[in-house]
Amino acid sequence: MVDFKFFINDPIHGSIGVTEKEKSIIDSAPFQRLRRIKQLGNVHLLFPTATHTRFAHSIGVMHVISELSESIFRSGLKRNPDESFAGAVEEIHSLLRIAGLLHDVGHGPLSHHFEKCLQIVVGGELKRLTFSDWKSDLKIPDAWIVENKLPDFKGGKLEHEHFSFGVIKKLGEVFDFDAQAVCSFLCEEIKPSADLVNTLSIVSSGYNEGGDAVFPEPLRRVLKSLLSGDIDADRLDYLKRDSFFCGTDIAAIDLNHLLSSIDLKFGNEDFYIQIRRNAVPIIENILFSRKQMFNQIYHHRLNGSFDQMLSTVLEKLLKLKSGIGVPTSLNDFLLLTDETVESAVRNLIADRNVDIETPGRIIDMCAKFYSTRTPLVQIYDETVKEKLSQDKVQTLKAEYPNDNIIHTINLKKFYKRDAGQDSVNTIRVKGRRSEAPDEPLAKHSQVLGSNLWKDDLVRIVVFKGYAESARLRNLESKLEIFPIQRTREEADRGASVAPSEA
Repeated sequence: MVDFKFFINDPIHGSIGVTEKEKSIIDSAPFQRLRRIKQLGNVHLLFPTATHTRFAHSIGVMHVISELSESIFRSGLKRNPDESFAGAVEEIHSLLRIAGLLHDVGHGPLSHHFEKCLQIVVGGELKRLTFSDWKSDLKIPDAWIVENKLPDFKGGKLEHEHFSFGVIKKLGEVFDFDAQAVCSFLCEEIKPSADLVNTLSIVSSGYNEGGDAVFPEPLRRVLKSLLSGDIDADRLDYLKRDSFFCGTDIAAIDLNHLLSSIDLKFGNEDFYIQIRRNAVPIIENILFSRKQMFNQIYHHRLNGSFDQMLSTVLEKLLKLKSGIGVPTSLNDFLLLTDETVESAVRNLIADRNVDIETPGRIIDMCAKFYSTRTPLVQIYDETVKEKLSQDKVQTLKAEYPNDNIIHTINLKKFYKRDAGQDSVNTIRVKGRRSEAPDEPLAKHSQVLGSNLWKDDLVRIVVFKGYAESARLRNLESKLEIFPIQRTREEADRGASVAPSEA
């Protein structure tokens, strides 16, 4: 289906084929920037080999969505030899590959902490920007947005996805692909372009054998779920990749078995993904793997302490206007990498004008976070239902006053059971007999039908304050090797000690 010109060796998926156009996109400055964005942000402080990047992950997602697309359309292409149908499927396949490749192209530094950088100082306090507030040549046109969703889209908080859409728009102009169509596979609020509507209509009608033309939106919804859903190419790559680079065997997902067990079906004016009954355990394993990765890796208690420190450091940097700010152009955005934030922290540590005498100073926190890997000291940890979390936090604030830090983590639902808002609802299990209707996934799985996935939970952790954690962790002795250990007299003279001399 695809004419590959180049191949990339990957430890997760083996040899990954790349077309001429995809190679050009990969070689572009916006995509090469992803080499300098770690996939898991702070996690490498806890799992030292977790230094893999969004660059490798994005290429992996392109490969997985390509495999999924080929698998679901295989039987349809066998049944329908029409050239226009095959050409439309090929066009969709190409757009899905580009969408997979570019789904994270707007991701900022330090994983999802980038959102913290999308704030400005107003009256001494930080204010999160909305899409409308953002002044940038990266904004996508209003005409791309579904009309009745435009007010909410423009009034919503600025997110890294908005940068992705803007960069995709720029790359589409340079490399001649339908950027709006690609973005419509990544965002529900972005409507498909006129060309994509026509392409989807051809494919949709091809599945309605002998019937009338089919409205293309149901097909787009299913295809979008393969890029952003409970079982999607993004998660199928990052679970396996993150598990591998963290040195665990948590995500042992049988992707080949899944690919051999799926098909695209049309019935009752709707599209869905059909799987064989023997593939249900694979779906369960994917959901379990994600749950375990969050429990053991992403939401690890020490990683939570690093996240808390980084959040505070970023707030300080934003208020001090120390080289971190909201990108307003493509050029500004290309310069924003993990290295940008790390450089800003190093400059803050070495800045002679920063107060180096006040206890609990930001300079100690920066050094502690980036130079000693010393986490905060945990003194309390409990997981509660979301509806009880606010009352619990207030109780803890009264119980743990002063400098103690309360860190909350919203634990995600890993399977939404309610029909209509369930992205797994696009997956159904093949009937036991040829004439039997396909059935909901949960009906074939006691695991997915249980209450295990029902509640939204919040993990609440209380840490000792920065100064007390530093004392308990013996931070003072560790800081002796850093050039910030200057006397006030030396600082006033502008003297500093080079790191090689410390």
